[in-house]
Amino acid sequence: MSDEAASNALTDEAIQRLFNEAFAIEDELESLKGAYMAACKEKREALKDIKGSAKDAGIPKKVFAAVLQRRAAEKKIERIDSALEEQDEISIYERTLNVLGPFADTPLGQAAVDEAKAQDNKVVAFKKGAKKKGGEDALDSLTAAERNMAALTGEDGIKQLAD
Repeated sequence: MSDEAASNALTDEAIQRLFNEAFAIEDELESLKGAYMAACKEKREALKDIKGSAKDAGIPKKVFAAVLQRRAAEKKIERIDSALEEQDEISIYERTLNVLGPFADTPLGQAAVDEAKAQDNKVVAFKKGAKKKGGEDALDSLTAAERNMAALTGEDGIKQLAD
């Protein structure tokens, strides 16, 4: 056995040391979890008291809970929205939300609609230029992309130019 193999050999001491370290960390994690759960319990009790006070003030429990749930959902949506960093991702995301629901009635939705219209105008201008310059390959690719978009969204996609 070489010196290198001997130095890499598994020893009883190494096994004991590594598992003792791992067990200590697991114990610490359990302790932290217990402290966290205890702190959460206190906060839940305080929230329960506030809900009772809201009921006494004339706010039905369902209404109070619904507002709290809505705020939590809005915060979650904000985190989802802020995760998108690339401008093309943001544009597609906003357009998709617009296609999927009554999103255009919100300020952000209106901005998405405006951006989609601007993009549509750029595509229309590109198509016109491609027709004039004989760029049939690019035009064919764009038309295929529009058909794919229409298939995915159930809409006409970008408006087709009249021949």
